[in-house]
Amino acid sequence: MSLPETTTFHLSLPMRRTILYCLFPFLVIDCNDATGPAPNPGHLEVISEAALLPPGFETQLQVTAYDGAGRPLPGVNVEWSSSAPDIAGVSQDGVVAAKAGQGMVTISARSGGMTGQVSLSVSPLPGRLAVESFDPATYKSAIWIYGLDGSAPSRVGESGRSSDTHDRSPAWSRDGSRLAFICGDYLQWRICILSPDGKEGLIVAPVSPDPGFAPEWTPDGTQLLFSDMDGKLSTVRSDGTNLALFPVPGFYSPIGGARYSPDGAQLAFNSFADYYDTWELNVLRLDNGTSLTWSEGYDPAWSPNWAGRLAVASGRRLVLMSALNGGQRTVVFDGPGVVAHPAWSPDGQWIAFGRWDLPGEPESIWLIRPDGSNLVRLTGSGNGRGMRHPAWGR
Repeated sequence: MSLPETTTFHLSLPMRRTILYCLFPFLVIDCNDATGPAPNPGHLEVISEAALLPPGFETQLQVTAYDGAGRPLPGVNVEWSSSAPDIAGVSQDGVVAAKAGQGMVTISARSGGMTGQVSLSVSPLPGRLAVESFDPATYKSAIWIYGLDGSAPSRVGESGRSSDTHDRSPAWSRDGSRLAFICGDYLQWRICILSPDGKEGLIVAPVSPDPGFAPEWTPDGTQLLFSDMDGKLSTVRSDGTNLALFPVPGFYSPIGGARYSPDGAQLAFNSFADYYDTWELNVLRLDNGTSLTWSEGYDPAWSPNWAGRLAVASGRRLVLMSALNGGQRTVVFDGPGVVAHPAWSPDGQWIAFGRWDLPGEPESIWLIRPDGSNLVRLTGSGNGRGMRHPAWGR
């Protein structure tokens, strides 16, 4: 039997690859069928500490790249973009800054064929935030007010005074109509008051220059409680009259950071356990003079809607404690940096606080929920000029 002069053998794709590999083992053969699925390029996981971003605040996103098998990929460069840059933009360092308006914003990350995204809500917060801004190079300080709706901040306390005057330690009246702060030129420190019409009044009353000793409005808004040059508590009427010492039975050492409870029945303050040695935190009942004392915590701030709850600074931690059940404590925030001057929002849903001693940065202002979630930073805070001592008014 004879074969045809031409015979065609049909070899399958795997057989052809086997023959090629046997004849030429040094070749690298792509064993994927061209018609099969494309290899998985992996993905980017984007994480935000904040779900809600108020206008004027920012948050740092974190991104991790994974290959198709779910293994982390180090050293991946990422490009960032925002679905609504007019509401919230994102830098190429992954910092999202909320601007004006409100709405949902999707922040996307891309690297090669890998993508990832996270959605944030931009929404205004109630009230206004007054902060002390200072220049680390000149030590000049000023008070700025931030509307938490994205409006531009405004500086207060400039009219009719020397450019050498320093303004610090703001404190809102309970109805939010007036702002008191410490002003001076290192020769004399006074209490200044900003009225609703924007006019400034001066009260000639010697006060402590310590920026931690902000004045405190009495619950009825008629007087101010403050620490004098000797660390003793004094009161003065908002028109500058009736300057008098405020006796605190059983406490003779310097006292600072005094704050009335929402019902005006208690006073929280710091005093020295040993003269100019160690701070103690005290809560004094004003009706009978009984007090509670703790060896930890400073810069007390009462919650506006939960009797007996205080936010206090404690080193690198922001702590909630109860003055009703033996000082039970809950850590809201724990470093890095040092926490100072907590201040509650008028609705009790947020706590503003200062942070300092961060590597390479001056002091900055942050917000956090009382449950420890949604940490955000005031935009521009820590950028050349330091910001501290927040006061949250209506």
